[in-house]
Amino acid sequence: MAWPAGGGQSGRVARRLLSRFAAVTPERRRLLAEAAAALVAAWLLIRVRPFLKTLAFGQPAAGHDDGVAPRHLASAVVSAAGKLPWPMVCFPQGLALQRMLRRRGHDARLHYGIARPGEGPLKAHVWVSLDGETLVGGETAAEFREVARYP
Repeated sequence: MAWPAGGGQSGRVARRLLSRFAAVTPERRRLLAEAAAALVAAWLLIRVRPFLKTLAFGQPAAGHDDGVAPRHLASAVVSAAGKLPWPMVCFPQGLALQRMLRRRGHDARLHYGIARPGEGPLKAHVWVSLDGETLVGGETAAEFREVARYP
């Protein structure tokens, strides 16, 4: 496929992303596409639905394990989050991963924590665990006091 001339910086970035996407295995492409769709849906729901109804997105009816390792799902969510054109912070990442895991029959937990460093503003963080192992958001989870876990 020939790319049109020009396009500036955004065109070069798009071509590089598409080239890298085409270079991965079909299974990885499928996971990245699923993760991107789940991230966008979570991001939209966070903006338009009440908090408790938004949490339901991450808790679909349990499905059947398709053999994809949970760490591969987490990797797909983190990778896709870094490629989308707007920031995908911990909350949409957590909802997306929890949804992907639970659809595959895994009992994933979404943890919600808060912290107030010094006298600064209140901060919140979300992380996802499965069988006691944190899959996303764990790098800073220790700084936050868990105030809720879903389900």
